[in-house]
Amino acid sequence: MTIRHFSRAASAALGICLVPFAAHAAAPADAPGCPVERAVYELPSEDGVFRAQFITARYAAFGGSNLYFRMVSPQRTYWFTMDSSNGYGGYSLNPISDPYLPEAEEDGPRGLIEYITDWDDPNIVVQAERDARLSFYTLDIDLNFIGLPQKGEPAMPYLMAPELGLELWYAPSELSEDEGPERDPMPRGLFRFTECLADIPPPAFP
Repeated sequence: MTIRHFSRAASAALGICLVPFAAHAAAPADAPGCPVERAVYELPSEDGVFRAQFITARYAAFGGSNLYFRMVSPQRTYWFTMDSSNGYGGYSLNPISDPYLPEAEEDGPRGLIEYITDWDDPNIVVQAERDARLSFYTLDIDLNFIGLPQKGEPAMPYLMAPELGLELWYAPSELSEDEGPERDPMPRGLFRFTECLADIPPPAFP
């Protein structure tokens, strides 16, 4: 399992070099005056469009942002909190259950990845490796990396989750409780700001 994780992580790292920055830079996706909770981002694919949004919580989300990250593929809906590690670790996506479900009202959505309790068990999924594969970046119009979004802040032009497509190819069911095919093909690339909604989507629990 460790070897498999290494090969997948290495493939993802190599794939980052292929992200078409120049193509996106030639057609800027500026988002002037749009708050991040009304912004819509898109990444086209051969099978359809991957759409992403930041969803507010009624009281508070968990992790490094007070927003949830929702991505809707042609096959499933995926929900994440956005986490910030200490030091130079950067930002990552943590898959969760649907925070709109009634069961999330009291204690919030459930994490879909089990945290490590036995570091000596070679068959468990190592949380640190998972976080590294699901790194998350927000970029400004000049493709500089910026911080995690917070409610009320201006929308950023670009988003990037370079390892997410790899996970959706091998194990999309681990990142969503929606039923769907064994693979959810997602191209390498940037999510671009495409629309500012007239209204903020309803807040999720808790």
